[in-house]
Amino acid sequence: RVQKHFELMMWHCVSDNFEAIAIVRSVIELATNGRCDLPDTIELLQKKLQEVIGRKRFLLVLDDVWNEDQLKWQDNLKPLLCSAIGGSGSMIVVTSRSRQVASIMGTLPPYELARLSDDDSWELFSKKAFSKGVEEQEEFITVGKLIVNKCRGLPLALKTMGGLMSSKYQIKEWEAIAESNRGGSNEVLSILKLSYMHLSSEMKQCFAFCAVFPKDYEMDKDRLIQLWMANNFIHAEESTDLIEKGEFVFNELLWRSFIQDVNVKIIAGYSWLPYREIRCKMHDLMHDLAKDITDECAFAEELIQQKASVNNVRHMELPWNASEEITRLMKSSLSLRTLLLQKSKQMNLKVMVKLTSLRAIRCLVPYPYVIHRLINTVHLRYLDLSGSKMVRLPNSICMLYNLQSLRLNNCGKLRFLPEGMRTMRQLTHIYLLGCTSLERMPPKLSLLHNLCTLTSFIVDTGDGFGIEELKDLRQLGNMLELFNLRKVKSGSQVNL
Repeated sequence: RVQKHFELMMWHCVSDNFEAIAIVRSVIELATNGRCDLPDTIELLQKKLQEVIGRKRFLLVLDDVWNEDQLKWQDNLKPLLCSAIGGSGSMIVVTSRSRQVASIMGTLPPYELARLSDDDSWELFSKKAFSKGVEEQEEFITVGKLIVNKCRGLPLALKTMGGLMSSKYQIKEWEAIAESNRGGSNEVLSILKLSYMHLSSEMKQCFAFCAVFPKDYEMDKDRLIQLWMANNFIHAEESTDLIEKGEFVFNELLWRSFIQDVNVKIIAGYSWLPYREIRCKMHDLMHDLAKDITDECAFAEELIQQKASVNNVRHMELPWNASEEITRLMKSSLSLRTLLLQKSKQMNLKVMVKLTSLRAIRCLVPYPYVIHRLINTVHLRYLDLSGSKMVRLPNSICMLYNLQSLRLNNCGKLRFLPEGMRTMRQLTHIYLLGCTSLERMPPKLSLLHNLCTLTSFIVDTGDGFGIEELKDLRQLGNMLELFNLRKVKSGSQVNL
């Protein structure tokens, strides 16, 4: 009934950023399901907001609001949002963990969510705890109820602890956790920390790394695993390769509710066929935990505002604008391992300093050949130049002998890849979605035996360019589009 009632439904996670321009821009993008490239001018954004909402009956959820400054709401944001009146019956719903926020923003009395009852708490916990082989015996039930009491009816804590206990088969292990002291003033975070302490060292590193993304960020599963691999957080075993180990770690974190909201995103416009990505998110309390347990992940703006040191920072998200503060920050970030440019904006040459410890970089650069000047070519494992306007990927890329992931999605003007890519024997993933101008592949791709992802292959004539190059690439999976099949000379060539 709710979905039928509203013509337009929008959900925006506010968290700590209660700035009118950022929120209105996001609402416009949610309403149009596209990017808003208008300048940061209130008048232009307000006009656009009125245009896209019009007389539609809308539901807008402003989730996880922390702003307790009444003037910011009354004078800045409320007039803007209420100017887009919408149809009769439109609603703005605010969620918050602060009663002060509710009193500032609410026009109706707040609806306070009750904690789960004892019975519901036990049902939620036991569904997780007894689903992987632990038998629901009386002694486990007795101790399990003590653990449930620690969770105080909080669903996230119950799911996390249930996931933890599903891997504990000895009653002594259950008793040790039941007797452990939560400690700390924040009961939820204390329970989550207890569960975190029982993760393997690999899972701890992979979970903590997720703090590099902002709250409510939709993470792409494959990209996340590739970033873990690039930073050497996961290690192959005798019977398990790196990708399989990454999948295992991801699934364990998911099972224990350290990550959640897994869904399949269908992306149109990348290629002739829709491309499927598996996306996930972190609960904001899990994000708080990740930030609390590591000082290796940071956002550049936070460091500037807090005048914090970057000595320990290993993984950073960088805003697109190259202010003097950003430039100074980058020059002192010599031990940076991961650099992710927000929103794939073009990197300004001013911030291009030598980053010799980089394992992973996502950016747009004016001239791709400068990449090898920024990094130590031995270290880089992950390179994402998606959206660049380059025509040719420079031959210097072939110096990245240890590169595992090369992402060139939506490089619509790219016509040529380097001829020497066959020497990049560690390459595991090559993404070419949306590279509609690509004329041919590099020769002898069959030598890249580790290749698991190749989204496009353009058949050509001549030694090393034919479709037979694919027959030895036994690990290829996901989607592969074949172009120029008219150049296949005989049926025996396609017997892959």
